[in-house]
Amino acid sequence: SALRVVDIAKRHRFTRLAALGDLNLGSLYRILGDFEPALEHEQRAIDLLSMIGDRRSLLIALGELGLIQENQNLFVEAIQTYERAFELAKSLDRTTEAAQNADNLSGAYVELHQWNKAEEWNDRSRQIAGTDSKSGPYQIVNGARIADGRGQTATAIKMFKQVIDTLSVPPTL
Repeated sequence: SALRVVDIAKRHRFTRLAALGDLNLGSLYRILGDFEPALEHEQRAIDLLSMIGDRRSLLIALGELGLIQENQNLFVEAIQTYERAFELAKSLDRTTEAAQNADNLSGAYVELHQWNKAEEWNDRSRQIAGTDSKSGPYQIVNGARIADGRGQTATAIKMFKQVIDTLSVPPTL
């Protein structure tokens, strides 16, 4: 009946609002460095968003969960989360988010000193993002960290200088 449809729609909307509230609270707790409640809120958001099928918001929640895991030095778990987010971004044709998750994967593999995997994900980010992308500085930093980890100090220094020049703001009068 029409009333049942309206009731279902209201419950769906309420569930989505609750999930987005948890997503935002998780992000705030992460920023404050309080990772236990951050993790709880993000996981609840992921569960609710999965239940109602809100895949775009789920993509954001997965990225936040990966950041929380990285902040806790849980790099293997972060990699699993970022891979899930990467695949979801690809399935939604969200190029920017796919590139961001490839950047995050590269950075997590750097932390584990898995230079080949880090380079593979850094290259993937470049392929996905193209030349006009917010991912550019992250790709350069990840490349510099990979070079440094491989003992290629001169290359690392050159790349770090490149990212500083890229991000520098010219002085104004």
